[in-house]
Amino acid sequence: SERLAMKLADYVRQFSIPQTTVDRIQSELKWITLNPKQKHAYLLGLTHFAVNDFKRLLEMIKEYIQKGKFEEAHAIGSHYMALCNAAHHDMEVEELSRVPELLRAMTAVRSEFWPTTSGILLEAHTRDYNQFVHVQIVNALVALSKIIAVYEDFPTVENIGRALEKTVAADAEEHRICCTPGLREIMPVTSIDRVLEIFAHNRESMAHIKTTAQLLRWSGREGIEKVFQLLDEEKVTTNRLSLLRLISRIGAPAIELARVRLHDQRWYVARNAVKLLGDLKDPDLIQSVGPALGHPNQKVQKIALTVLMESRLPGRSIVIAAALGYMHGELEDEALNDLSFLKDPESLPGLETFILRHSHERPTTLEKAVQVLGRIPEERSMRLLANILADSTINLGVRKQALSSLVRSKDSFSRGLVSEFLHYHHDPSDPILPEAEKAMKQGA
Repeated sequence: SERLAMKLADYVRQFSIPQTTVDRIQSELKWITLNPKQKHAYLLGLTHFAVNDFKRLLEMIKEYIQKGKFEEAHAIGSHYMALCNAAHHDMEVEELSRVPELLRAMTAVRSEFWPTTSGILLEAHTRDYNQFVHVQIVNALVALSKIIAVYEDFPTVENIGRALEKTVAADAEEHRICCTPGLREIMPVTSIDRVLEIFAHNRESMAHIKTTAQLLRWSGREGIEKVFQLLDEEKVTTNRLSLLRLISRIGAPAIELARVRLHDQRWYVARNAVKLLGDLKDPDLIQSVGPALGHPNQKVQKIALTVLMESRLPGRSIVIAAALGYMHGELEDEALNDLSFLKDPESLPGLETFILRHSHERPTTLEKAVQVLGRIPEERSMRLLANILADSTINLGVRKQALSSLVRSKDSFSRGLVSEFLHYHHDPSDPILPEAEKAMKQGA
């Protein structure tokens, strides 16, 4: 090293080498001459790490791990992380930006380094730093979370996720480039299979369902897709219900995946999707689930109708009325009961189409549909009843129900429509005529 130093001095004189280059070379020469203990002590004595110092730190950690000296690796790795602690506010941004690389180098070290590091970073995350520093801390937390998830330290992952969620909830706009994207990365997809295995043994625990749902939410679309795939293939009812509860706790990130499955050829997959969209409070529930009312399978229709009715959303009457002609018999009755309760004028086009298209079918159901018309306090509904009354091609019982609804309303407009019918209807063979005359006389 002395001979090299002398040659270096000659080169400096001959070629005018910059002093910074000379200093770097001398530093490397000095490092080479140190024995392992001296190198260890040198790293522990640093309060700031230049680029070369950090490279040496990584090399030493790698060497320690190869030799099985995990305590020594823990010591110098922990020293670097201690500089991020509250007592060292002057740690430079560049040093913070290297933390993810340090964490990856320490992966094989299973010691208190990890809980201590998570505590340091989580505490640093709460400090009022500028955005650039804050981004480096979030990057470090994300890297830490990905590593500890591989070793199934899911409670710490949960703590990190909650910390990021808290800041996003406080000011989503301010954290849109740091904490918000960070939340989508803290849970590696490679760990989701293990998370779901653990869930399978604790499916009755609500606390565990909540924790698993949080981890899935942070794993992004690919991770959530895995639990949907399990649900698609599950044959055991109790297990399927547990998976449905789990997905419903994931929240908004699961909505789009559920919508996609509405179009699956397997009826039970579509049924599960409808149920989930209701549980997930899909903001576009009516538009998403409405078409399922016309699904070929009655079970899918049933759950779609139930979800819409239980949602109590305004506007559901439009899609329910429009789907009446596609529903299986017993479901039509339930749908008409809901429409009768709602008395929504917006359901009139659907009711009219249903009655006119099926004027010779299912008279009992059609009579109930006419009753629904009579309960809607709207001039349009009264005119529609009058049209049904005057149409001799419609089932007689349905026409009688239209007449009854018009007369029973007792308002002058409705009775005027019946009077018009009697005045302009000139078919003496129409059996509804005497019924209408009798009803008008009784009403008078």
